[in-house]
Amino acid sequence: MDDDQLNKKICEESNESNDENANVVYECCACHEAKFELTFEGLWSRHTHPKDYPDDNWQTRFSDVIGASHTIDYRFWEPDQVSSEGMNTIAQSGITSTLESELKSKSDKIRTIIKARGISYPNVTGKTFAVFRVDQEHHLISVISFMHPSPDWFVGISGLELCLPNCNWITNKTINLYPWDAGIDSGVTYNSTDMPQVPRMTIKRVLVANANDAHSPFYDPTGALMKPIAKLHLMRQRLYEKSCIEEESKTESSICETSAWSDWDECSATCGKGFSNRYRQYKNPEDNHKPYCSKRSMIQRKGCYVLPSCLIENEETDMIDPKCDVTDFGQWSDCSAECGPGVSARFRTILNEDVSPKHCLSRMNLQQTVKCETKTCPDDHDNTDLDVICSNCSLTHWSFWSPCNTKCGFGQRERHRFNLNRTAMVEECDIRCYTQTINCTDNPPCENNMQMEDILLFGNNFMLKKYNVTVQRSLINNVNEKQMLCNKTDTNKTTTASSSENTSITPVTINPDDVSEDSTEKCLLSNWSKFSACNAICGLGSKERTRTILSPTDPMEQKKCRKKLVDRRNCRGRQCGKCNYSQWSEWSLCSALCGMNAVQQRTRVPENPSWTWCKDRIEHRICSALACKSD
Repeated sequence: MDDDQLNKKICEESNESNDENANVVYECCACHEAKFELTFEGLWSRHTHPKDYPDDNWQTRFSDVIGASHTIDYRFWEPDQVSSEGMNTIAQSGITSTLESELKSKSDKIRTIIKARGISYPNVTGKTFAVFRVDQEHHLISVISFMHPSPDWFVGISGLELCLPNCNWITNKTINLYPWDAGIDSGVTYNSTDMPQVPRMTIKRVLVANANDAHSPFYDPTGALMKPIAKLHLMRQRLYEKSCIEEESKTESSICETSAWSDWDECSATCGKGFSNRYRQYKNPEDNHKPYCSKRSMIQRKGCYVLPSCLIENEETDMIDPKCDVTDFGQWSDCSAECGPGVSARFRTILNEDVSPKHCLSRMNLQQTVKCETKTCPDDHDNTDLDVICSNCSLTHWSFWSPCNTKCGFGQRERHRFNLNRTAMVEECDIRCYTQTINCTDNPPCENNMQMEDILLFGNNFMLKKYNVTVQRSLINNVNEKQMLCNKTDTNKTTTASSSENTSITPVTINPDDVSEDSTEKCLLSNWSKFSACNAICGLGSKERTRTILSPTDPMEQKKCRKKLVDRRNCRGRQCGKCNYSQWSEWSLCSALCGMNAVQQRTRVPENPSWTWCKDRIEHRICSALACKSD
């Protein structure tokens, strides 16, 4: 009575982690299969768990990570259940082959066996990786990794749900991992001698609250929250499109049977972006109240776009710098896709040519882009919204639309974006995720008949902007001859003029197709050639284009044309694949019999010799050679 042991306060167990499994979706309605990357990150160190941390820290390690994506009715480990023989083998020796055999014996329940190499000293706080796939039936995962040295402690998850109730897959998830006791050994410290538990106990979570033995490295008399031993990162990499209709036909039964999907209703918007729905119903209305059936989706929604686009609110004119006055927007371009979802854009320009575009771009938009769809494609895959196709790709934002690639007639604009994940394979993302092309709507028609009036009144700069040509000054004698020259303007490509003394001037041919837009009176340049192919098979490289000096032809005079004749730009080949190498060769003999400069080397080669981007092929080390004798 006096030592206060007749009262005991019982509190609800606190959740020390954010790794509680989401509610299991008993019937996953996700049609597509998904590919995930699993990253196991060790956190166990002398800094995070200093109490009785092993003195022989060179022995600290996590065993190989092993697990599976599986059905809802299967677990290879669970809390309050007795651990299997495979887990016993890992606890004693760190070997995962027995557990792997147990998983293979349940192949009807498993989609992918997950395996990742264990991490050990000095990289116990490093990372290891694995990939796996899930589908409509195999939508849960379970993984484990044992701690060494320890009696039988491990970290892991059991039956983690990756399918969402909205018929999609999670995009990413991070889980804190805490120690579990496998119930195989009754030791309480990292280096306890073997004390087999007979009979085996059930798997229990190691909590501060139940680590009553003061020798336990997790014992804390203050009851402070335990720090995680490791973390698990899950990242969705890719979706594999599957037909829902086919999947439903396989599992359809009289229980929870539904009608066929209705047609898509009209777009919710009268202009611009909206959405459209379609519906189905239970054939037996009573199924609506059954828990198993309530997981089925009775409504589906997709995005839609109605042209013309909604009017965009006008900018506040009093907030715009007068220097940045702009033209009205031009016409909308044709849809970038002949069928299915695409984009359309329109443009305007700054009237004041002396103002830097950067000064004005922070105040207004010179480009507007909207989604569009002219008609439905025969192939349903081509009707999928680009945002859905590219949802599993890590991409930059779209660039601005490029200038039109021609100055008159038909031309095109492009915009681009790039994959932020340099290690991803190029086939992971559809090519449409990287580039979009539209036609130019504001180009004037290409006319070969240049107006002499323009030349006389406005001179070369105006001609360069209006017609994209440079005019030789010898064509223009003086402004007083304006009227006479206008009357004698030829309707052909050749334009001639006569001086007041009836002295004929050599005809000058103006060909807009052959002259560069930045030519000058003293330096006439050809158009740029097409860019060469990228010199990199994959990753970053360069490409170039060239042009020549058309006039003057004298090499000495050409040196006065201070114009760039080679244009070199960065480019990117296809995404570089992950480098897989052969085993390292044996170390070579020392390069010298004595001295500090004696080294050895060993080599390895990529699995595919054509993978020139795989550079990590040779390794050096200093030999343990004796010092050379001095003379």
